[in-house]
Amino acid sequence: MKIKPEKLIESRNGVTTADLVAINKHILAVEELKTPYKRIAADINNDGKISTADMVELRKLILFINDNFTSNTSWKMVDKAYTFTTSTRRKKRIH
Repeated sequence: MKIKPEKLIESRNGVTTADLVAINKHILAVEELKTPYKRIAADINNDGKISTADMVELRKLILFINDNFTSNTSWKMVDKAYTFTTSTRRKKRIH
């Protein structure tokens, strides 16, 4: 038997429209989500990237269209000893 740390309760806990704004700014390269924890949380549909599809999924939760995320758990657990190896730097768009 394998124990998997995950939690699928209270999906709306702490979620606001400000999260949608932050994800939108990240997608548009206006203001990136600086911590890996924020980027993990922003990948709402659990496809490994942050996109407008994540915003759609979050909006459905906020508007009570869905009670949970369709392809993800509501909470992610990361071992405190885990070392993130991905870069936080993104290329800026030229306007």
